[in-house]
Amino acid sequence: MITNIENYFNSCVNYWMSKGDSRDVATVKALWWDCVEVWNAGKLWTDEKVAFINQWRKYEPYGPVPEAKRVEEGNA
Repeated sequence: MITNIENYFNSCVNYWMSKGDSRDVATVKALWWDCVEVWNAGKLWTDEKVAFINQWRKYEPYGPVPEAKRVEEGNA
């Protein structure tokens, strides 16, 4: 079953790909900019969101986010 979180993430990946990014770069941008930064800014973290992010990379809510250049290169 695909969750609302996965649907949101996948739509963000598709957005970045529509702007010309490869799937890998689009995935990194969606993860850090559309999920982590948005959830940090809005204090929107839930246990489900933490579990989702931790599938990709260990992250503690409100922790540092990689610098933009690394995200844009898909190296974050």
